[in-house]
Amino acid sequence: TFSYRYATSKADPANDNDVSRIINFPVTDYNQRNDQRSSENTFQVDYVYPGKNLTVEGGVKGIFRNNKSDFQYFSRNQNTGKFELQALYSDGFNYDQAVLGAYNAYHYNLETWSFQGGVRFEQTLIDADFLSNTKNVKQRYSNFFPNIAVNKTFRNQNSLNIGFSQRMKRPGINRLNPFVDRLNPDFLFTGNPELRPVVVNSMSAGYNISRKINFTTGFDYTFIRKMDLPVATYDSIRKVTTSTFANTGRIDGLSAFVYANWPVTKDLNVTTNGNVIYFWLEGVADKQVTKTELLTYALNLSVSYNIQKGWR
Repeated sequence: TFSYRYATSKADPANDNDVSRIINFPVTDYNQRNDQRSSENTFQVDYVYPGKNLTVEGGVKGIFRNNKSDFQYFSRNQNTGKFELQALYSDGFNYDQAVLGAYNAYHYNLETWSFQGGVRFEQTLIDADFLSNTKNVKQRYSNFFPNIAVNKTFRNQNSLNIGFSQRMKRPGINRLNPFVDRLNPDFLFTGNPELRPVVVNSMSAGYNISRKINFTTGFDYTFIRKMDLPVATYDSIRKVTTSTFANTGRIDGLSAFVYANWPVTKDLNVTTNGNVIYFWLEGVADKQVTKTELLTYALNLSVSYNIQKGWR
């Protein structure tokens, strides 16, 4: 198979701030404009060779992303009353990312056993620069990602599966864009173009009961190191808090899930699924390592009835 995908997006956030009744405050009226553009081209070729017991897969993939941001800051001249461009707070940012990958995978069936295994190689090339040439970012790194899964089917058609996989999570442009949002002059928000992607490690196990009620349950354990998390710093002289992102986080998550599908009658069907996830989080706050824990849960229930004649 040969595939190609193109995606694009744009955003033009802006804010106009009027400051009145100023007391010991160094900021006058100001406007901000941020012209953002993103595009992505993906090329992929996959080959599958099916055999009696062994299926072999392989492929190559290329992702080419471009993100641009042209941001400007205008402040009112107290003498003329006109807004003037402030070069110190204005710049243009161009971010190019190329991800080149190749993978090889094998799927082997042996009576009641099924084995899947493979490896993926990725080369990432990042170039980011500013129109003012005040700073350039260049990153080059390679990664190998293994994955393996084992499935066992029992005589009653119930099945057990376990697996391990790795994948890469790359920060989005909203976290990379160095545009400083000064909507609130006391609390500034900005991205960090030097953020690095992180590796997501996942281990899973599940059990399926295939009877009148199709029931599946299992758990996942996922851990990430050097995660890009929000980091805030306070400038005691200017009395301004700046929030950005940095690769300082550590996340562990243990989840349990359940899914059940019950065809009560020929026309009535009940489906439910839910999960519980417990997180261990670690990050930096006030230049100190801080730890916390978080419990999340979700439950969904749906009922459908087929009235016939095309209505459900």
